Amino acid sequence: RIHGVYERTGRSCQDKPVYRQRSTIDSLFLHSPGFEHQWNIGPVACDNSPRLKWMERYSVAETAEELDNSTWFETSPTSSWVKNSNIVIAPCPAEVASVVR
Repeated sequence: RIHGVYERTGRSCQDKPVYRQRSTIDSLFLHSPGFEHQWNIGPVACDNSPRLKWMERYSVAETAEELDNSTWFETSPTSSWVKNSNIVIAPCPAEVASVVR
Protein backbone atom coordinates (compact mmCIF):
# COMPACT_ATOMS: atom_id res chain seq x y z
CA ARG A 1 0.00 0.00 0.00
CA ILE A 2 2.90 2.42 0.63
CA HIS A 3 4.65 1.59 -2.62
CA GLY A 4 3.29 3.10 -5.82
CA VAL A 5 3.29 6.22 -7.97
CA TYR A 6 3.29 9.64 -6.33
CA GLU A 7 2.31 12.79 -8.27
CA ARG A 8 3.33 16.33 -7.41
CA THR A 9 0.48 18.38 -5.95
CA GLY A 10 0.11 22.14 -5.61
CA ARG A 11 0.86 21.89 -1.88
CA SER A 12 4.21 22.38 -0.19
CA CYS A 13 5.87 21.93 3.21
CA GLN A 14 8.20 24.82 3.93
CA ASP A 15 8.70 25.41 0.17
CA LYS A 16 9.29 21.71 -0.61
CA PRO A 17 6.69 20.07 -2.90
CA VAL A 18 4.20 17.51 -1.63
CA TYR A 19 3.40 14.40 -3.71
CA ARG A 20 0.18 12.38 -3.46
CA GLN A 21 -0.11 8.67 -4.14
CA ARG A 22 -2.02 7.99 -7.35
CA SER A 23 -4.95 5.55 -7.77
CA THR A 24 -5.79 4.65 -4.21
CA ILE A 25 -8.85 5.50 -2.15
CA ASP A 26 -6.89 6.48 0.97
CA SER A 27 -3.96 8.27 -0.63
CA LEU A 28 -0.66 8.68 1.12
CA PHE A 29 1.72 11.61 0.81
CA LEU A 30 5.43 11.78 -0.01
CA HIS A 31 6.73 14.93 1.65
CA SER A 32 9.66 16.52 3.39
CA PRO A 33 9.08 18.61 6.49
CA GLY A 34 11.01 21.76 5.59
CA PHE A 35 12.94 21.92 8.83
CA GLU A 36 14.12 18.30 8.56
CA HIS A 37 16.57 16.60 6.19
CA GLN A 38 14.25 13.69 5.52
CA TRP A 39 11.44 12.54 3.26
CA ASN A 40 8.41 10.73 4.66
CA ILE A 41 5.44 8.74 3.39
CA GLY A 42 2.28 8.85 5.46
CA PRO A 43 -1.42 9.74 5.52
CA VAL A 44 -0.92 13.41 6.47
CA ALA A 45 1.27 15.78 4.47
CA CYS A 46 3.79 17.95 6.33
CA ASP A 47 3.39 16.08 9.63
CA ASN A 48 6.59 14.55 10.98
CA SER A 49 4.94 12.68 13.86
CA PRO A 50 6.19 9.07 14.14
CA ARG A 51 2.53 7.95 14.31
CA LEU A 52 1.80 9.60 10.95
CA LYS A 53 4.74 8.43 8.86
CA TRP A 54 5.10 4.86 7.66
CA MET A 55 8.31 5.24 5.71
CA GLU A 56 11.22 7.69 5.92
CA ARG A 57 14.67 8.38 4.57
CA TYR A 58 17.25 11.03 5.26
CA SER A 59 18.16 13.39 2.41
CA VAL A 60 18.81 17.08 1.82
CA ALA A 61 16.98 16.88 -1.55
CA GLU A 62 14.65 19.79 -2.23
CA THR A 63 12.32 17.70 -4.44
CA ALA A 64 11.50 14.00 -4.81
CA GLU A 65 13.03 14.12 -8.29
CA GLU A 66 16.41 14.81 -6.62
CA LEU A 67 16.25 11.73 -4.37
CA ASP A 68 18.71 8.97 -5.15
CA ASN A 69 18.25 5.30 -4.33
CA SER A 70 19.52 5.30 -0.76
CA THR A 71 18.08 3.21 2.05
CA TRP A 72 14.57 3.91 3.30
CA PHE A 73 13.25 2.91 6.72
CA GLU A 74 9.72 1.56 7.08
CA THR A 75 7.50 0.56 9.95
CA SER A 76 7.16 -3.12 10.69
CA PRO A 77 4.79 -5.14 12.86
CA THR A 78 7.77 -6.80 14.57
CA SER A 79 10.01 -3.74 15.00
CA SER A 80 9.54 0.01 15.07
CA TRP A 81 11.73 0.84 12.00
CA VAL A 82 13.34 -1.55 9.52
CA LYS A 83 15.87 -0.72 6.79
CA ASN A 84 14.66 -1.42 3.26
CA SER A 85 17.32 -1.04 0.56
CA ASN A 86 14.98 -2.37 -2.15
CA ILE A 87 13.01 0.88 -2.55
CA VAL A 88 13.64 2.63 -5.86
CA ILE A 89 12.83 6.24 -6.67
CA ALA A 90 12.46 6.93 -10.37
CA PRO A 91 11.11 10.05 -12.07
CA CYS A 92 8.18 9.59 -14.42
CA PRO A 93 6.80 12.00 -17.01
CA ALA A 94 4.78 15.04 -15.94
CA GLU A 95 6.50 15.72 -12.60
CA VAL A 96 5.65 12.34 -11.09
CA ALA A 97 7.86 10.61 -8.56
CA SER A 98 7.41 6.89 -8.16
CA VAL A 99 8.29 4.64 -5.28
CA VAL A 100 8.46 1.07 -6.51
CA ARG A 101 9.51 -2.13 -4.78
